[in-house]
Amino acid sequence: MFFGLFAIWCIKTDRYFLAGVTGAASAGYWQFGLIFPLIVFGLTIQNGERADARNTIIGMAVITALTIAPIIHRGGFVAMMSQVVFLPFTISEDYTLLHRLGKGVLYLGYAGIVLILGIIGAAYSFYVDKKETWWIAAGLGWFGVQLLALNFASEADLFPALIFTALGVGVLVAHLTPERQKQVGAIVGAIALLSVTMLGSVGLIVSPIDPGPNGDTLTEQALYQAEENVNPDGANESIRSQSDIDFNSSLSAKEIYRNKIQPKYCHYRLSGYEIKYLEQMNRSYKSEKCGFSSLSEASEAHFG
Repeated sequence: MFFGLFAIWCIKTDRYFLAGVTGAASAGYWQFGLIFPLIVFGLTIQNGERADARNTIIGMAVITALTIAPIIHRGGFVAMMSQVVFLPFTISEDYTLLHRLGKGVLYLGYAGIVLILGIIGAAYSFYVDKKETWWIAAGLGWFGVQLLALNFASEADLFPALIFTALGVGVLVAHLTPERQKQVGAIVGAIALLSVTMLGSVGLIVSPIDPGPNGDTLTEQALYQAEENVNPDGANESIRSQSDIDFNSSLSAKEIYRNKIQPKYCHYRLSGYEIKYLEQMNRSYKSEKCGFSSLSEASEAHFG
C-alpha cells in the first residue's frame, strides 16, 4: 500500500522513474497491487511525454529484474509462476456474495458509513471530472472485485480498498458546500471517536482485543448459519469440511518458519483456499511431491 500510494505521488510530482520502481514494488508485494503500476502507467501516458513513459517502464523493469533474479537463481521460478501468476486466475475462494457482504459488515462496523461515502465520492468525481480522478474509481473498483469475487479471507484484505475509499471521501468533500463539508467531517470524526472509545471493537477493521482461539471460527459459523437461512444451497461445504482433516499431523506455519523446519507434507496450512486448490489439482494434502517440475506442467495443471 505504501509503495503504491508513493508511486502515485511520484507521478503527480513528475518523478517518473521512481514511480515505476515503487509501482512495480507494490505489485511484487501482492498480486492485487498490480493496479498501482497500471495506474502509474496510465497517468504517465495521460500527462507525460514519451521520455517520461520510457523512464517509468525502465523503473518497473529494474525492480522486476531485481525481484525475480534471485528466485530464478535459486530454482524457484516455476513455483513462483504457479503460486503467484497461475493460481489467482484459476482458484477463487469458495464464498458466496452474501457471505462476503456479511464479512464486510462484521469487519467494518460503523466504518461502513465511511465506505459508502467513499464509493459515492469516487463515482461522483468520475462523473464530473473523469480525466483527473479516473484512477480513484479504478482503484476502488479493482479492490471491490477482489473482495466480492476473488480474495476476502481476513480483515487485512480490506485495507487496500479503504485507501481508495479515503480518497473518495476526500474528493466528495471537495465538491460539497462548506455546510455539507462540516456534516461529513462530523460523521467521520464521530466514527473515529467511537472506534477509539470502543477500543477498536467497531469501525477499526482489526480489533486489538484478542477474540480467543475460536474467534474467527465463531464468526465463520455465524455467517454460514445466516447464509443457510437465506440461501441453503450456497453454503461453502469445502471450507466447513476442514474440521474433518487431521490438523494435528501438521506443524503451524509459525513453528516452521521460525525454526526452519522441513514439513512432513507439502501442504500444511490447509486454508479454505488451499483445500480448494488441492481439490482442483486432484492432489492430497499429504502429497510428498511438492510443486511442478516444469512451467509447462504447471500451466497444464492449472489451465488444462
